[in-house]
Amino acid sequence: MLLDLTPPMDTTRRNFLALSALAPLPWLLPGMASAQSASAVCLLGGLAIGGHDPVAYFTKGRPVQGRNENALMWRGAMWLFSTEESMDHFTRMPHRFAPHYGGYCAMSMAEGKVVDGNPGIWEIDNGRLYLLSSPADRKAWDSDVPGYAAEADEHWPSILNT
Repeated sequence: MLLDLTPPMDTTRRNFLALSALAPLPWLLPGMASAQSASAVCLLGGLAIGGHDPVAYFTKGRPVQGRNENALMWRGAMWLFSTEESMDHFTRMPHRFAPHYGGYCAMSMAEGKVVDGNPGIWEIDNGRLYLLSSPADRKAWDSDVPGYAAEADEHWPSILNT
C-alpha cells in the first residue's frame, strides 16, 4: 500500500502563474540556488533512513527493515514500514517517530556538518530518535546528549541552506 502524505497542491491558473513568476528569483538572488543542495530528509539508497521502519526503533527497540508494500511519501521522501500498524502510527504522528535532524548524523550536526546518519547506529533520548554515523560519534554524543543536542538544534535546519 502506498500512501502520499504530501498535501494536495492547488493547480489553478492563478496560482500557477503566481508561482511561475517567482521561478527566476533563485537565479537573481545570490545563494538562493544552493538552498536546495541538501534534502530535509537524509536519503540512503533513495529511501528515508535506508528503508528502515522509524516506528520500530520505539516499539521493537531496534532497527527493522521496512517492506515495499508499506510505503508512504512524507517530506519529499519515501518511508518504508515493517507493518501496516507501524505505518498507521507514523501517519498519525510523523514528527514523533521520524529521526531528528532528518536522519543526518546528530553528532556531525552539533559540529555544524551535514553527514548521513547510519540507521544501525542510533539513540533514543527524551523521546527523540537520533541517528549517528559511526561508533565514535555515538560515544561522543552519549557523553553530553543535552549539550550536543542544543548545539545541533542551533544548526538545524538552516545548515541545509549552505
